[in-house]
Amino acid sequence: MKWIQKYGFTTLIMVLIASRFFHFSSEIDGPHVWRQSETAQYIHSFVNEGINILQPSVCWMGGHKTLLLEFPLPEAAIAILYHLLGNHLWIARLFFLCFFSISVYYLYQSLKLVVKNRVPEIATIIYCVLPLSWFYSRAIHIDFFAVAFAHGMLFYYLKALLEEKPFYWFMGTIMAIVAFVIKAPYAFYLALPVICLAFQSKKVVYLLKNCWWTLIPILAVLAWNYYSKTTNALAPDWDFIPNYNKFTDMGYWYFGTWYQRSLPELWLQIGARIINEVTGFFGIFLTLVGLIGYPKNKSYFWGVSWLLGTIAYLLIFYNLNVVHNYYQIPFLAPFAIFMAMGVYALTLKVKINTLTKSIGVIAVIIVFTESYLYAEKQYYITPYDQIEIGKVIRENSQPNDLVVVSYGGFSPQCPNLLFQAKRYGWSIPIHHINPQLYYKLYKKGKASKMVIVQPTKLAGEMEVFYQAMSNPKQVELKEYQLTVYIADLAFEK
Repeated sequence: MKWIQKYGFTTLIMVLIASRFFHFSSEIDGPHVWRQSETAQYIHSFVNEGINILQPSVCWMGGHKTLLLEFPLPEAAIAILYHLLGNHLWIARLFFLCFFSISVYYLYQSLKLVVKNRVPEIATIIYCVLPLSWFYSRAIHIDFFAVAFAHGMLFYYLKALLEEKPFYWFMGTIMAIVAFVIKAPYAFYLALPVICLAFQSKKVVYLLKNCWWTLIPILAVLAWNYYSKTTNALAPDWDFIPNYNKFTDMGYWYFGTWYQRSLPELWLQIGARIINEVTGFFGIFLTLVGLIGYPKNKSYFWGVSWLLGTIAYLLIFYNLNVVHNYYQIPFLAPFAIFMAMGVYALTLKVKINTLTKSIGVIAVIIVFTESYLYAEKQYYITPYDQIEIGKVIRENSQPNDLVVVSYGGFSPQCPNLLFQAKRYGWSIPIHHINPQLYYKLYKKGKASKMVIVQPTKLAGEMEVFYQAMSNPKQVELKEYQLTVYIADLAFEK
């Protein structure tokens, strides 16, 4: 029993993290294959073209290549590991899992500074087993890398408040710089729990005297955004491509519109995601129990400040939360805290010690089971059709070909097929392709190869155009009931 009391929690957390190894597949899986492919493409470009952290390459802007999204620090680090250990996807998975583990560590340590009961342990366990944690902790995805630094920032700033040591301000600022330049929306709202602790510990004046430290990460992200915008502005003006975007004005993407916020169906969509992918139904019950039944002490209101900060994040970056489920990752920690408070509140109602422990264990097991089953059913979807299409493109083109690929509604910003093919080019939705567009990409972008993937035969204008190109070839993918039409773009033959 002494061993369990001393090492049981740490062992359990290690087992939960290690259980991700069961999903260390050698292929990118869904949901959000496109976002993972973008990250993998950055890594691939650094490995094959040299690491220039200021000029990463996307694969869907033809021969221009350079486009800046988030600061590509994790991709550059993985590229170094690839050089040392070989080009294996499990290395990238392990890298991101390590930073998920760091986010777990700093979450726990932050809670231990403020909450003086078993809530930190319970919350940390729950954080590890929520649906989004299961999947994205081992995905080729930068978000938990950013969250790790955001949680580290929070811990060191809280520590700085409590112990009044410049070292902690320095460490918190280092963490904040990385978090902000990679994903500022995941970090800024954590100012609220810092401010809350300052009021609770009567150190508001001390916080005000040292808040200049926080200007450094703000200046860093402003500098990065300016550099990104000016660099992206150098991309070619290919406005003839429908929905072409140089990523120079992204306000609409981050914030959305007031009209969006007035639509009940979007709020219901986000709410459904939070229930299904963050808390689970039993988790919502525990959250409500925590909000209502947990003692209204300082730690409770500190947890409320974190939750309110996350709500502010949702209200500000509304469109992000609408379009992709991984933008609900910031909700994992505050909901885990209140779910843990709910478990603790339930145990307070029971006087028998053994039964008290059983209620807590059973509640956590229910959360684990519901979350695990949801993740197993909804996630880890390998896009085998895209892998096979990429293989066909790779086998029927040269590395220096610029390929125009069309498959369903894949947008101009979709890297999926081009990354699988290890080729550069353009992704154009099927309903937007026409001979005139191909000609413009041929003349202005030096496109050299066309690829159309669809379940039906080419017809009409596109069939005539395809047959007029050089070396037309059809490859049947019978397992997926698809045909890949490939040809060289040769308008001057």
